[in-house]
Amino acid sequence: KESSSGSDRNNTSSSSSSSEAREVWRGEERSSMILLQSHSRFLHQTLLNRLQNIEKGVELDHHWVEFDDVRYHIQVSMKNPHIFLLSVSLPTPSSETIFVSGLPFGAIEAIKAAYGSVVQILDPPRDGFNLTLKINLSKVPANQGIYSWYIY
Repeated sequence: KESSSGSDRNNTSSSSSSSEAREVWRGEERSSMILLQSHSRFLHQTLLNRLQNIEKGVELDHHWVEFDDVRYHIQVSMKNPHIFLLSVSLPTPSSETIFVSGLPFGAIEAIKAAYGSVVQILDPPRDGFNLTLKINLSKVPANQGIYSWYIY
């Protein structure tokens, strides 16, 4: 059984988006770039590893927190190695953000549209999380390839 806990605080990649920011240092205003990553590298690698080695049936139970206070929990049991449970807890939203049932407005519909029958949204989510997804890895479309299936 694999188990881990920790933080992925240094998230940068070539697929990162960027935005310009201004900073003041010693009275000088300088322009700088802030790189923001759109996905969790740890989740990405774990899911790809699971898809590539599904026949091994290794049990997983990982908890971690990303730099932006998004908490994740993934679980895979040896009893059913094709089922990947992913729970996500989001930080407290700003007052401008519209949240419905603990998620940003439209999130459920976007997940259903992007992943179809591969992903089942568990209602209610696991305790302490805003969202729990039951991902059936045996339903991942073979013709799309494992690297591009879940990146919408």
